[in-house]
Amino acid sequence: MLVSGDSVATTTTVARSIGLEGPVCPPGQIPERVGPEDFAVYAGVFPEDKFRLVKAFQGRGHTVGMCGDGANDAPALRQAQMGVAVSTATDVANSAASIVLTEPGLGGIVLCIKEGRSAFQRILTYTLSILVNKSATLIVLGAGLVMTRDAAALILAVLKLAFLIGILDVAWYDLHLTPDQMQTLTFVALIFWGQATLYVLRERKRMWHSRPGVWLVFFTLMDIAITIWLAVTGILMTPIRPSLVITVLGTTAAFALAMDFVKVATFRWLRIT
Repeated sequence: MLVSGDSVATTTTVARSIGLEGPVCPPGQIPERVGPEDFAVYAGVFPEDKFRLVKAFQGRGHTVGMCGDGANDAPALRQAQMGVAVSTATDVANSAASIVLTEPGLGGIVLCIKEGRSAFQRILTYTLSILVNKSATLIVLGAGLVMTRDAAALILAVLKLAFLIGILDVAWYDLHLTPDQMQTLTFVALIFWGQATLYVLRERKRMWHSRPGVWLVFFTLMDIAITIWLAVTGILMTPIRPSLVITVLGTTAAFALAMDFVKVATFRWLRIT
């Protein structure tokens, strides 16, 4: 499609010379509901009409690419999903475009499309591979647990899941937290429980059977302190009441003790030493 501010005769001649056939939209007000299938050539177009034309195409569900070189093309280049500035474009057009050609001509657009499709295919291949491998791993592990009935980690995981869901249930239905506050609470609960799980699982006997390392305790305290500070002050998240954060911390510690007893009993039942 060719969009130009030149006269109908000039624009039509250029369009036909490059093999662009189809109806020509006459100069004047561009229809509000216009699509790529309506006209192949737009002549006598003002700069603001280019922006409206891009918006109209997008409004009909199309992905729009725009090529320009002047300062007047900047709004349309910015609005288009793919704005392309040619090598001789002004600084304003270059800053508004998503792609800037460094060599004369439009051949660079073809190279950009090829490289973009290649990168997209690699990302798609990687994503599908991850999903397939993870799904297969979960199914194999699940089948192994069913066949061997050796599911020590599954028992502890169910306890952890029940604890986290219980906290969210109370916060949503009883405390009536907002969705943003729920996100902060989820962050806090996951951090606290992650630290608690570390101390529960580091020892096959009672968690206090052996003394943890000094650096482990130090970084745990730092992790908890930073989490409390972020949640209470509202940095990078919606703040929640300090009393709620402390309650979650205390509840996590108490539940960790209960989980430790379940761990020892499970290991004893499975004769894991």
